Amino acid sequence: MARLDLDITNTYFRSGRIYIGTTPTTIGSPALTNRKFLTILNAGTANIYVGSTDVGVTGFPYYPGYSDTLKVGPSVKVKGFAVSGSVDIRFQEGS
Repeated sequence: MARLDLDITNTYFRSGRIYIGTTPTTIGSPALTNRKFLTILNAGTANIYVGSTDVGVTGFPYYPGYSDTLKVGPSVKVKGFAVSGSVDIRFQEGS
């Protein structure tokens, strides 16, 4: 997991859980106003792929147990996609 300097968050911090399936799904929606980062953890047992609106298997792979922190603002729509089934995803974001 990427180390995050939490000094950049001074307004709000939230955690959430969603399930990603075969339809691209926005992670962290609605985004916090003034969001500065989004951390995604694949808590499931299958791969997901993360990217933009048209994400598919060409997206960035998140294997089971993998997490990453993205420095993205509130207007960026981060989508997840699973090849089959429903995958448990945890996220945190701060503004």
